[in-house]
Amino acid sequence: MTDPSDETRDSISATRQRLVPQWDWLHDTVVRLLPPPRQGETYRVLDLGTGSGLLVERLLEQVPGAVVHMMHDSEVHLEAARSRLARFGDAITYELRDYVHATLQGPYDVAISELAANFQVSRARQTLYSSTFAALRRGGCAINVILTRGMTDGSETRLIEEWQSMAMESGAIDEEIAGSIVSAPRDRTATLAQQIEWMADNGFENVDCYVKYWRFAVIAGDRV
Repeated sequence: MTDPSDETRDSISATRQRLVPQWDWLHDTVVRLLPPPRQGETYRVLDLGTGSGLLVERLLEQVPGAVVHMMHDSEVHLEAARSRLARFGDAITYELRDYVHATLQGPYDVAISELAANFQVSRARQTLYSSTFAALRRGGCAINVILTRGMTDGSETRLIEEWQSMAMESGAIDEEIAGSIVSAPRDRTATLAQQIEWMADNGFENVDCYVKYWRFAVIAGDRV
């Protein structure tokens, strides 16, 4: 008999892949940006707002011996991740809570998030950047897969239309598209430049965008 958590895990992953073009490529970029482990020290990772755990799975395969603390405000998503990542045992801990307003206990070598902040209004995202910075050790890095808004109303319209077309080509149905964060109202989106500025304003250095594909991008910054 199939475990219901396995079905939920697979459903979340499949939906995300239909709605986020070049999902694997974005994950590849995150993995390439991981800071190297320090000799003789445990590599500590903070994952905020995880989906089904696929990105964490990639990370643990890349950095054997790493430990990960996963936080989400959805029990469904945490259970889906727990199902996917069961083979890693106690290398992963799971916490159900409002990660945006939580005090994040560190220090971590890297903090990752995948579209998690885009469920929040702009002020909450800046709060999350600030608390993430405080949770990193010196030399640590925050890596975020983000949703961006067009620089003008015209470019925003084009980005949305092209995303909808790509999602439909990947098999997404109307209900998935309408309910996706990519269809979020304006107060829950921001331009790439704004989000880079927010990271820099909250202490991060070397902040940059490493890939951008239509509305989706990977940005990262260091705590030096």
